[in-house]
Amino acid sequence: MLQYIGDDDVGRHFYAVRFRPDCLQSLPWGGEEFDCTVFACDPQQIRERAQSICAALVDANTDWVATTGPDAEWLHDLVDSSSVHRGRQTAVGDGSPMTAWHEDAVGVDQMADVVYYGAGGQDYVVALVVGNEIDFTSAVGSLKGRLARQRD
Repeated sequence: MLQYIGDDDVGRHFYAVRFRPDCLQSLPWGGEEFDCTVFACDPQQIRERAQSICAALVDANTDWVATTGPDAEWLHDLVDSSSVHRGRQTAVGDGSPMTAWHEDAVGVDQMADVVYYGAGGQDYVVALVVGNEIDFTSAVGSLKGRLARQRD
């Protein structure tokens, strides 16, 4: 279930959701584009569910997709390939969606920084958490903390 986290000081609205194949369908902002960062909390789940993760990202109206963790570049390349395969772009690199990877972001605090400082400029930003419920709770807490620190 999509959880609202808060807003930053420029009006972006932050959300988090634990991955399941339909988690990016029927979003509260309708068809508007959004930016998404994949929190790779469980590398084994990333590998096992990679095709489903990419399909969900490409089928949604994502503008930017950032991947994190030790397999970030591999997953990033898979998102690009999936985008071509599903007809969203003609060739890898066409930029629909734009993609970036952050292999150095391996903890939820680092992943929260990728979300907060990441590329893209959409009003809606989603942290897509791939992991268990504890990972999700930790990611939400880290994102809330990151947004709270902006006010300091």
